[in-house]
Amino acid sequence: MAAEACGGVQGHGYMGAAIPFVREKTFQRGDGGWERIVWIHESLKKQVADAIPEELY
Repeated sequence: MAAEACGGVQGHGYMGAAIPFVREKTFQRGDGGWERIVWIHESLKKQVADAIPEELY
């Protein structure tokens, strides 16, 4: 997806992250954490549901 959206380089608004990192309490902490996430694919959301704050799920 990154190659199609950004030509294989880091692009504004897109962030690739490994599933173990998404489960970390420090995920995106410096950028506002889960509250800054606008969209997440449904299958990934199911995989990391236990890490997403209940009020945001």
